[in-house]
Amino acid sequence: MDVFLGEATLESPRAVRAGDAVLKTRHIVLATGSRAAVPDIPGLKEAGYETNETIFERESAPGRLLVLGGGPIGCELAQAMARLGARVTLVDRGTQLLHREDSEVAALLQAQLESDGVRLLLRARVESVVPGRGVPHRVKVRQHAEGGRAAGGPIELDADTILVAAGRRPNVEGLGLEKAGVAYAEKGVTIDAHLATTQKNIYAGGRTSAAHTGSPTSPSTRRASSCATSPVAAARSGTRPGRLPRRAVDDVHRAGGGAGRPEREGGRAGRRAVRRASLPVLRAGPRRPGERGDRLRQGGRRERQGTILGATVVGAGAGELIHEIALAMQGGIGLATLSSMIHVYPTLSQAVQRTADAYMKTRLTDRARAIFSRLYAWQRRRA
Repeated sequence: MDVFLGEATLESPRAVRAGDAVLKTRHIVLATGSRAAVPDIPGLKEAGYETNETIFERESAPGRLLVLGGGPIGCELAQAMARLGARVTLVDRGTQLLHREDSEVAALLQAQLESDGVRLLLRARVESVVPGRGVPHRVKVRQHAEGGRAAGGPIELDADTILVAAGRRPNVEGLGLEKAGVAYAEKGVTIDAHLATTQKNIYAGGRTSAAHTGSPTSPSTRRASSCATSPVAAARSGTRPGRLPRRAVDDVHRAGGGAGRPEREGGRAGRRAVRRASLPVLRAGPRRPGERGDRLRQGGRRERQGTILGATVVGAGAGELIHEIALAMQGGIGLATLSSMIHVYPTLSQAVQRTADAYMKTRLTDRARAIFSRLYAWQRRRA
């Protein structure tokens, strides 16, 4: 493999300029990634800010930290910094954290963050920042009640550090997309379900591309990586990239993990019977070093036949638990199979089996319940 260092631009649908070299090729893959989207707030640029890409380069604690954004990145870093001793305030315009998730999931996460000492200001937006020169920045926040009306006067905060976690913006500027005839918009390069752009020999994956109806792309790093590597492998083998599975892990982070559609979207998926099961689970077995005994809650949405439409796990260990469910979804495995599968006891992964059990119990008829109740009672007497 040859590597050319330099700023790359498209010269045509089959030529790329990398520095002084012009490379001609049959296939091109755009994988330029994204950067933090920075809101247009008076004084923010002058005050300076951190993003998820820069905050880990700090050599000192952030002190009073103001987090702009209640998505996965904002929640994850707010919790981490609070546990490291920072005084954290998180501001988000939405009515809940993680706006793509179900309200119950958001409520669980909110309670956990608050117990970690994070101050949450929801339905709020930062109006201005007065840069501090040797002193903390002065931040003006306006909070709103339901209906959009302002809830009292502005809130003024002191912040030593500001962290911007208000979404991502694709890196599409300066690539020569217009010259190559590749369509794009503010949300990224336009693609089809096979990751091809408007030029069929040019592919875009991950955060460079804009999601469309049926697109498997997602802003999460895990799916972005899969989307970017698929066209590379296809181009090397001379084939067309296949459709990536939509039911992949949407996002897994320190706060939790999710797969498939949130519950509110499941009912619009063209399926008649969409039901839900959830289970609070306490950690079983010995704790590993560094782990907390957090209370977990797992929710799954599915059809009458037990097909899993989506699932969410919140708590420590969520990143490990979600993969069994995601694999089941991708392989078309229903809750009946997860319920009957033997899980090692006692392990945290039993949460998946027990949630599946809870769903299977809802399918029992009154007669079946009566028979099983008598059977269990008979077994207890024999024991």
